[in-house]
Amino acid sequence: MNLFGGYMGEPRVFEIETLTGIGWLHYYQNGPGDTNSWSTRLGLNLNFNLGEEKAWTFGIKPAIVYDMQGDFSKTKSRFNANNATFELTAGLTYHFICSNGSHHFTTVKPYDPVEVGELNDAVNRLRSQLSDKDMQLSNAVQQANNLQKELADCRTQAAT
Repeated sequence: MNLFGGYMGEPRVFEIETLTGIGWLHYYQNGPGDTNSWSTRLGLNLNFNLGEEKAWTFGIKPAIVYDMQGDFSKTKSRFNANNATFELTAGLTYHFICSNGSHHFTTVKPYDPVEVGELNDAVNRLRSQLSDKDMQLSNAVQQANNLQKELADCRTQAAT
């Protein structure tokens, strides 16, 4: 839905997602052994985002799962209803709070690289000025200490 409707900064109350994928099937059988096969899955995720913060999602997920090692010599296609099963899954998901403080992805403000470079240059200039001021302050403190020492020496000489 975000592809066609755009992302609004928070999830919609109802969202549809398409799903395709490949996987591995394992058939448990009574008898001499089990069967393995590879599969293709085509389906939808129908998500209902619940609550004011949309921290909960109730999902219904219908799909068709094709056994890709089906009898090709009979059907001439692996994507055949004789090699497929229908799957319906439902679940409730809680989304924990992310580092951004919300329960979902939030949009960020894109920054201009030129502006970022100018800001970095300004910060570096301010750091350089601060370093110069620290050096001037250190020199002034050293000079004040030297003058106090000379004054103390002068006072002790006058008394003698």
